[in-house]
Amino acid sequence: MRRSTVDRHTVIVHDTGPGIAPEMLPHLFEPFRTAGNSAGTGLGLAYCQRAMRAFGGSIRCRSEVGQFTLEFPPVSEAEVARHEQEVFEHAAPFLQGKRILVVDNDADQRKRVQRALSKAGAFPREAADGEAALAALGERQPWDLVLMDINMPALDGYTATERIRADRRNPNCNVIVVAYTAEPGNVARVLARRAGMDEFVSKSASMVELIGVLRKLFENGHQHGRSQRFDGFAGKTILLADDDTYSRLVAKGYLERFGATVVEAEHGPAVLARLQEGVAIDAIVIDMNMPGMGGVETASLIRARSDAYAGVPIIALTSQTDMEAVERCLAAGMNEVMTKPAQIGALYAALARQFARHRAQHAPADAALSHEGALPASKSTPLSEGPLLDEKHLQELVALDLLDQTFLNGIEQIRSTVATLATSVAARDLDSTSEALHVLLGVSGNIGARALHQFLRQIYPRVVEGEWPAEADWLARICSLSDRSAPALQTYFASAKAPEHQRKTTSD
Repeated sequence: MRRSTVDRHTVIVHDTGPGIAPEMLPHLFEPFRTAGNSAGTGLGLAYCQRAMRAFGGSIRCRSEVGQFTLEFPPVSEAEVARHEQEVFEHAAPFLQGKRILVVDNDADQRKRVQRALSKAGAFPREAADGEAALAALGERQPWDLVLMDINMPALDGYTATERIRADRRNPNCNVIVVAYTAEPGNVARVLARRAGMDEFVSKSASMVELIGVLRKLFENGHQHGRSQRFDGFAGKTILLADDDTYSRLVAKGYLERFGATVVEAEHGPAVLARLQEGVAIDAIVIDMNMPGMGGVETASLIRARSDAYAGVPIIALTSQTDMEAVERCLAAGMNEVMTKPAQIGALYAALARQFARHRAQHAPADAALSHEGALPASKSTPLSEGPLLDEKHLQELVALDLLDQTFLNGIEQIRSTVATLATSVAARDLDSTSEALHVLLGVSGNIGARALHQFLRQIYPRVVEGEWPAEADWLARICSLSDRSAPALQTYFASAKAPEHQRKTTSD
């Protein structure tokens, strides 16, 4: 169990785990030091310490049972005021003129939020409950965003959002909806997504943090346009799996109302049989609990495939509302989890969100998923998608002054671990193969070997499940990516460490 205490410029994290041996404490923040976990990389705490020190703070650990203390540098009131001014100034170009509906039954809260929005250049208007929000959104004038409280009398924020999403005649049915609530944690986030909300902001956040979140939403919309928002499922084929005939009938009615073609299945084996037929499937909506083989096991088998179906969006339907059930679904590779009975607006929003993300992630490779047929199972996935290195992550390491001997040690660890991996595979030792892949996955992500990390993410889950990858050349491809990534990382390191005048000469 873990809890945190915040006291001015200090955050103390208390952990009731088994504790840390006294002889390990002096070495706790050293790179590549681990204890009790042979598959760990030993980089996490070292990076955390360096990040804290980069802005004048530190981390200390006392092991009574377990206690980490994060000490942040003091910040003056003048610096706080300057920061707030900068946040509003940076947000103004994105919020300027935006029509934002603030929905909350607390009048004082509505006024506080409206003042902050007006300061950022937006045009806020208020609604005291869900019914008033629906009336305002039903007008012909377009709205840019709704800031929706969740707990309101009569019509709560979840239900109001579901009605907004379900009414296709409403000109604002695709408006951005942000949950703004005092409800704690993960369950509220899951329910907000299920209702069709786009983002979640806690009321414990400051007005500055709220404005920052809204700015990012509009900034992303400004960059990518509203074309990412889906407006109809015509031409889409959705595989619907549920052993309950009535539930399947209701969900099928919803999906067909959206213009989709629905392929039905009564259990997990029937889902896999449909895929074996080579039918073009754009998404799978599957019940978590079905006799024989449920949704979790079925999703795991789909994610372990080597054909185009491995990446198809999967949405779980379940009668269980506990977080353990949600976590099992997500761990199996499902994209979203919805509680039964499925609400029409929430189902539409979840599928629309997944179709938009799938398009963005796979374009321009969508031709491989065309309705002329699925990729044959024998065809390998691309060696790498996108750049070899994660430039953004590497720039963050440079900014934190983390490109040092630790970084070079990470490069060498990739090389040595690949050699260990090859030995484990030759011996057909699945456990040691899994450990080596785990280390590679962590190190490649930590030091910015993007293509290697992405490929490992496809391979590692299958080995953890006790399966050897189906691709005959998977090990050779890891070796190839390692051979290309290591020198590229060393070149980046040398360039970043070169004196400024040398970097200019090289670029010229």
